[in-house]
Amino acid sequence: MSTTFGGQFVQTLGQLYGIDNVIPLVYLNGAILTAAATTFPTLSVPAYNTLAIAINAPAFGGADNVSLRFNADAGNNYQFRTLSLASASITPIVDNPGLTTSSIVLGPAALAVGRTIYAFVSNTLASPKVLTATVGLAGAAVGTSPVSVISCQGTWFNTTAQITTVTCLTAGGQTIAAGSSIQIFGGL
Repeated sequence: MSTTFGGQFVQTLGQLYGIDNVIPLVYLNGAILTAAATTFPTLSVPAYNTLAIAINAPAFGGADNVSLRFNADAGNNYQFRTLSLASASITPIVDNPGLTTSSIVLGPAALAVGRTIYAFVSNTLASPKVLTATVGLAGAAVGTSPVSVISCQGTWFNTTAQITTVTCLTAGGQTIAAGSSIQIFGGL
């Protein structure tokens, strides 16, 4: 079960705001899980050239990762790579390539801990859609976070359409806890 929250489209999108004349991102759509689930509802969004996605998943039903799928494309049209650095140790950065997959996985290893994810996605027609994300993981107590830094880059190799639907799901089929949320913003 989930509750979705459709965006309020600003009729003046593209107008400059404030003393710096900036064009802000606009809230497009979002959802909160009211019960544990393996996927959020698929969210429809207008085809903005830039998407920003915020995901809050405080707990999982088992070791897993969050992933993103665009326009219901479950084919092997995605590629991703994460770089991670273990906390409380002096170790080299770990390179975790994910070659061809059916979604962009946002994490280096399946873990049963909560996380917060901020991702930006290019959404230009006639170009592959490139995603960059930062992932923060929770620990059981102070100093126990399993990974201190995660950076993720992924690509959806579609050049014929812009992203108009986003599905957030688990890569391994575990559940995402009730109360988890996703928000999608768009910009020019």
